[in-house]
Amino acid sequence: MRTILSTICCTIFTVCFFSSCDYLEPEKEEQKIARVFDKYLYKSDILELVQKASNPDDSIQLVNAFINNWIRQNLLIAKAELNLPEERRDFEEQIENYRRSLLVFAYEKELLNQKLDRDVSYEEIKKYYEENKENFELKDYIVKV
Repeated sequence: MRTILSTICCTIFTVCFFSSCDYLEPEKEEQKIARVFDKYLYKSDILELVQKASNPDDSIQLVNAFINNWIRQNLLIAKAELNLPEERRDFEEQIENYRRSLLVFAYEKELLNQKLDRDVSYEEIKKYYEENKENFELKDYIVKV
């Protein structure tokens, strides 16, 4: 009798627990704007574009251009994946090389920003000018009368 009662209590508790949270509630599906094969463009993807536009006519043109470009790009990618042989689609080594070069570039840029002394004194400017006066001479007339 106790096991039946405890089973009923557990079942009631479980039902109450799951019904009180969003676990059993179906996921709200976002509005789809466009589809290319199995890829979707959602409304949230273009909301930022609409917010940046200054007037409604601009936003309509901007959204239409974005949607058309998105469709064109995804169609081209799908066709390329379908028609290119496997060895021509393998870009892993090139991507890794590009990632490394971007990483080195970002590091060098940050290093330069840290080490570069941007404060130039008046005396240094004057000294440079005195040593390089020929670079500051006009080679041609500014005004011709």
